[in-house]
Amino acid sequence: MRVNRTNVCRKGAPVKTLFLSHVEDDCEIALALSRELGALGYTVWCYENDSLPAVSYLVSTQQAIDACEAFVLLISARSMASHEVDTEIQYAHQKAKLTIPVLLDVSDAAYKRKKPLWHRIVGTATSIEVTAETVPSVARRLAAGLGALGIPGSVAPPLPRAMVEGEEQSQLASMTKDDVQTLAEEARNAPLERTKEVVAQLMGIAERGKQDEVAQEAVFRLGCIGLGDSLPCLFRIADDARRSYSLRQRAMIDLCSILGHGHPHGTFAAMGEWLNWWARNREHIKRQIDERASAGDA
Repeated sequence: MRVNRTNVCRKGAPVKTLFLSHVEDDCEIALALSRELGALGYTVWCYENDSLPAVSYLVSTQQAIDACEAFVLLISARSMASHEVDTEIQYAHQKAKLTIPVLLDVSDAAYKRKKPLWHRIVGTATSIEVTAETVPSVARRLAAGLGALGIPGSVAPPLPRAMVEGEEQSQLASMTKDDVQTLAEEARNAPLERTKEVVAQLMGIAERGKQDEVAQEAVFRLGCIGLGDSLPCLFRIADDARRSYSLRQRAMIDLCSILGHGHPHGTFAAMGEWLNWWARNREHIKRQIDERASAGDA
């Protein structure tokens, strides 16, 4: 049952959408994550911000867990040794709360090996790793996952500013494959105009990204979204001899896919470019088709 966010707990504190379980030694990351999730429209119960003077922390945490919609567990070597965190996760399990594991300086395999009970409680929920540098992107991915499970924030995740011709964007150099994936996932069920805004951003990343694997992820996502608006960008990348072979190949495959599905947006305008590009690359395309056909026969 969804919690009404206008309700209040017995002690008068506002209901928090999320409960963030962590140890004091990890509070810097916990507070940063709380701020980022807050900016995305979630209210987060965090001990440093929300514990009340003179009230037993056991009472405060139990009331907060009772009221929350999801339990975010910050897993580290330090929290795995904490009796308090053990108590919180077990209480959350008793209350049938959705538990989301966030890994800090520990691998998924290591935590499951050391804390098999936690693993059983978390179940099949996918974990996500966080560092001080990746807190914003991790918060966006958490918001995307929570939204998919019916727990959206009250604020839509902000899209990075669309690329402007000739303008340097420092954020572009720091984009990761996870950032690109999150950006594209936000467009899956979005209105057309918002989807086009995402496509514009992905085109900027694909064409100007310094990291080839990030650019390749952006190209792949453009192909998945499939809007004809992305055709000119894919043409330019496929025909740019300065780009890596794998990136040009990815752009070529997605071009064939979009045109093959008959997307009308921009198709006629792009047809002249397409014919010229085909003439320059037909031998390469033929080899690619033959290789894929052979792989299918095998």
